[in-house]
Amino acid sequence: MSKTSLTFYPVNPITLGRIIGVFGILGWIKIRSFTEKLDNIFLYQPWFINQINKWHKLEVNNWKYHNNCMIVKIKNIDNRNIANELNNHEIIIDAAQLPQLNQGDYYLKDLLECKVINIKGYNMGTVMDFIETGSNHVIVIKQTKNSLNEKEMLIPFIKNQTIKKVDIYKKIIEVDWDPIF
Repeated sequence: MSKTSLTFYPVNPITLGRIIGVFGILGWIKIRSFTEKLDNIFLYQPWFINQINKWHKLEVNNWKYHNNCMIVKIKNIDNRNIANELNNHEIIIDAAQLPQLNQGDYYLKDLLECKVINIKGYNMGTVMDFIETGSNHVIVIKQTKNSLNEKEMLIPFIKNQTIKKVDIYKKIIEVDWDPIF
């Protein structure tokens, strides 16, 4: 494959998107961006993918929207067969590429593994993942042995409504949510 194999890799890898398919015969790929503004994924270069524990750097030559999808031309990927080898891989950057945030701001990645408690003090579990719904994110909470409920829980991530307080340093999120719901 003609992508660049690396002896170095992102020290603090963070996933910004996913390669979801190929487009045409000239090696274009379809991607799904996980950035808040979808085309912001192109602000962070280079991209990396990890194939069988081997890192590869991808350089974006061009991109455009096509039928509600983003398609991307990667340098040195010139046919569909080679592009198809990239399919279903996460698009990764080093977290050092992300801009510094203002006091009190945070990235969703910073909320992973945070303990979630409700306003009455019940332990709801820990943040395992997020789901993007279009209107807001949803927190996926994994139950712990000290949790009130034993099943996975989904809570809308709506500041000042369901999300009452986020303490990044203590890794605690306070929610207004019924633990039985």
